Amino acid sequence: MKLGESEMVNPEKAMAMGKLLGASYFLMGSISTYQITVRHEPLPFTEGEFTKAINGMLIVDMRLVKTETGQIIQAETGKAKLKKNTSTSDSSDRSIPGDFNEELKTKLVDQLVQYVVDACYPIKVVSFKDGDVYLNRADDAGLKPGNKLTAYVMGEALVDPDTKMSLGAEETKIAELEVTESLPKYT
Repeated sequence: MKLGESEMVNPEKAMAMGKLLGASYFLMGSISTYQITVRHEPLPFTEGEFTKAINGMLIVDMRLVKTETGQIIQAETGKAKLKKNTSTSDSSDRSIPGDFNEELKTKLVDQLVQYVVDACYPIKVVSFKDGDVYLNRADDAGLKPGNKLTAYVMGEALVDPDTKMSLGAEETKIAELEVTESLPKYT
């Protein structure tokens, strides 16, 4: 069964499939834009030489569903762009280098993976000592020295009075942080 061709596009179906597979979360998405263009411009001060500009854009809409409840916990649009220029003497050359598609997809996947990690495992303060804040993020999880973050403290839960569903919680900003070091097990 191909999930993209089935009815696996709504949270209820994702919840059922996730439970069947024993998964806590189910990730689904669709490609909304996949475009590659090739353009040729004459190279100045040359005869018969061209710059071949290859531009790619890939946009994917994704939803992460908690299979236990069917709740969409993250909905994001990932967008990756890639540009490469080469020179050629053939102005009709429309070929795409073999690694171009792979590089474009990898750029997008890296972004979407970070969205999923952040949704399933939000960044949290582990400790505060001598003015230093320690976070539950390792050096391979997207935080790099120089990244700026805002710390919030969670307040009272917000519950819809009609549906009784949790809408989240009040958040109060308590600090602006800058990553200075990212280690194998924490930042």
